[in-house]
Amino acid sequence: MGSKHAVQSTGGKSKAPSLSLVEKNHAKQHERVVKLMKKAAALMNEAELSKAKKKLSMALKIEPDNFDCLQMMALIYQHEHNLEMAFSYYEKAMLAFNPEYINPRSYLKVLLNAGQLAADMDRAEEAEAFYTAVLELDMTNTMALSKRARLYTEMGQLEKAYADYKSVIFFPDREEYAPLGLRFTAHTSIMQSTHIKPDESDIEMLKKDIEATTNDNHKIKYEFALGFGLEKLNRYDEAFEAFKRANDQKRKRISYSRKENMNSCDRIIDIFTKENVERFADIADHDFKPIFVIGLPRSGTTVTESLLGAHPEVNPAGELTYISDIALKIASLDEKKFYPEQFLDVSKSFIKSQIRYYKDNSKQFLKDGATTFVDKMPGNFMNIGIILALFPNARIIHLYKNPMDACLSLFRQHFANGHLYCYNMGDLGGYYQSFRKIMEHYNKEFGDKIYNVSYEHFVENIGEEAPKMFAHCGLEWDDEYLSFYKSKRRVKTASVQQVRKGIYTSAVERWRKYDNGDNLIILKKALADYMGDEIKEQVAEFDQRTAAELKAVQSSDDVKNFDIQIDGVNKPQVIKHD
Repeated sequence: MGSKHAVQSTGGKSKAPSLSLVEKNHAKQHERVVKLMKKAAALMNEAELSKAKKKLSMALKIEPDNFDCLQMMALIYQHEHNLEMAFSYYEKAMLAFNPEYINPRSYLKVLLNAGQLAADMDRAEEAEAFYTAVLELDMTNTMALSKRARLYTEMGQLEKAYADYKSVIFFPDREEYAPLGLRFTAHTSIMQSTHIKPDESDIEMLKKDIEATTNDNHKIKYEFALGFGLEKLNRYDEAFEAFKRANDQKRKRISYSRKENMNSCDRIIDIFTKENVERFADIADHDFKPIFVIGLPRSGTTVTESLLGAHPEVNPAGELTYISDIALKIASLDEKKFYPEQFLDVSKSFIKSQIRYYKDNSKQFLKDGATTFVDKMPGNFMNIGIILALFPNARIIHLYKNPMDACLSLFRQHFANGHLYCYNMGDLGGYYQSFRKIMEHYNKEFGDKIYNVSYEHFVENIGEEAPKMFAHCGLEWDDEYLSFYKSKRRVKTASVQQVRKGIYTSAVERWRKYDNGDNLIILKKALADYMGDEIKEQVAEFDQRTAAELKAVQSSDDVKNFDIQIDGVNKPQVIKHD
């Protein structure tokens, strides 16, 4: 209507002057939007996300379809872990995309981010559609291939996953289109799969990529992957050497004290007695009954969680950090003391606040008909005292493996974070001793609260043991739960492949395949008290042989000083000092 008035006022002249004014106004408004975006970007860099959102909101009032504004707003909500809002802004950005003005690569980035958000929100089909859309627009996008492969793995669609991973590894012009990091992710996924057997070309390509990398951390991670690949080809001596190289390099880069671990173990046993825990019985929440699955990592905790999660009233919540958070809060109450000595001075009001903290954070898992959930943080075996102080009727399931298998499983595993005791057999043996001492203590103090089950017995007698486990948790049993591995839910821990395989026994007595010479002797010495006569006899023979070697060195005239060095992996050696 404004343009009509302009024609009348100019006596029917051209509309150009009126359009020019509109264009000038539009340009001025756009300039303001650009300034607001720049201010928002600066605020985002300073982590002032709320202020940045206000700037972007002002910009979007002027230009509601501004692609860059919408994308920035999505990123902010993503950083704030507001996934639904982030996803909605990515959707708006997709609708606002115009290839005439916007770089298509920016659009692909939005699709990738939306795909990852959809996956994180367990909207797997949408995530798949986004990743596939990226590949339809850009067939060289190996990032989309890698993300889709990971999604397929978590969904249990393993054949599709490995097709995508292999495409990444053997991509034409891979140096340009498939970065080394993506190739290594694909290598790792293939080598550690329980459903695919690598061929010699896979092994050789991984060796080639290991040799090519200059990043020591990457080299460590992918030596682990090589070990798994060689293991699946039954080349156990070569596999052990790969695991050895990886662990030796990792151990050099971390700080871990066996003595500190043993001292911490002793304090846990001294402090978390039945008397000290039950002093909070009058204010504890006796009606809240989450299920805690505990034990060492790689001891069947993920498979057990998935089995329990087959029950319609149970939500598998994964490895929750809430109990560990509470332990850290207790430690911070008096930093002059050694944890958990602070527990002796904890007030009832503090315990009440931590009950609220755990329940408030975990209520998200009590939905869709679920009346309870599984918290399967394995390391909570150290925190049983805290758990029972808060929730005296919590259900606790303790999984344990053959000691040699348990430790070797950890020695073969590269963890993204923590678990610093895993990278040396001496450290592993000492940690296992502490684990057993702590569980013996808690079973003595709270035996009626803990359901102990041997992994080996469990997998051999699943039909007998599973109903007992469910009964301990107050759950009705149905034989259809044994098909839990067919579930479509995504599994995100290192045991994703094992869950998809279901209950299996191939891991039982795996350590014997690696038992060559003295390469496991350090573990055997540490674990002899938990093993049978066979191991004890081997340890005794080793000690006699080592003593004889030491005696021979002592009698040597040309050696003044000496000691015996055992690195936890290799055959023990006498080190001579002239």
